[in-house]
Amino acid sequence: MSSKIWFAGLSLAAVVATTGCNKKVPECNAVVDVVNGVGAKIKAGEKAQGADAQQVMQEAEEKAAADIGKLDLTVPEVKKIAADLKKNLEASSGASKKLMAALKAADAAQMDPLSKELDTARDGVSKNIEELNKFCQGN
Repeated sequence: MSSKIWFAGLSLAAVVATTGCNKKVPECNAVVDVVNGVGAKIKAGEKAQGADAQQVMQEAEEKAAADIGKLDLTVPEVKKIAADLKKNLEASSGASKKLMAALKAADAAQMDPLSKELDTARDGVSKNIEELNKFCQGN
């Protein structure tokens, strides 16, 4: 089971306002702040084992998805990336819940496919974060 620190480098996406007044900077920073806000919990999940690790990470992903959903975004690119990120965080959170159930039930037959489902969702989260960094750091 692979677990990635998908938020790595996101804090670097805090945008420096160099292009004058526009909504891109504060909206990018709002999404970055949400993801960075749960980063410590994700790191803690990386250090835990088995179902405990999944529980910590699942709760962090669920919170980040909910918090992103509360943002009032108007820049189309940021809005799309945030919506995709929210979708992938929800998918990852859901896969984590299923994997935790399989771990607790010692259902070995489900662990591999559920781990793959989780990896796919977390790969999506990582891709969204890369997209956010690229857009937000561009001029």
